[in-house]
Amino acid sequence: MTLNSSNKFFEENEGRFVKVYSNIPINLRREIILVIDDNPITWNVAYVEIKNKTELGENIKKINRIRIYIVMVDEEIKELVITRLKTMPANIKMSVGSYGIFSKNELIESVKKENEVGKLVIEMQLKYLKSFKKGII
Repeated sequence: MTLNSSNKFFEENEGRFVKVYSNIPINLRREIILVIDDNPITWNVAYVEIKNKTELGENIKKINRIRIYIVMVDEEIKELVITRLKTMPANIKMSVGSYGIFSKNELIESVKKENEVGKLVIEMQLKYLKSFKKGII
């Protein structure tokens, strides 16, 4: 991937970066994900610099490695949700808003395809896990 195509990726997917960032556990946001000119860059730094469109943010956007992290985090989240769905009883059905009622296998397929229903299921599972972590559930 060239630097220009890397920039195009971030211009087209800045929202995706923000979505991935918002789903990263807070304690992991402080972890170093890359180093530029001997300066460690964490998720938090990358987020602030990219959102504020600073020179450092532009340099961060040129780094292909961040794209790998975003894809990896997305895939890990998807796999987590699929694993959780697989633990459901085979005969269970779930209503997903106005989209209808879905079987366990239909939900898993929707998550794999990342269609509207799949995205809602992922969002619902992440909210549940965050609530569980906070002790709300």
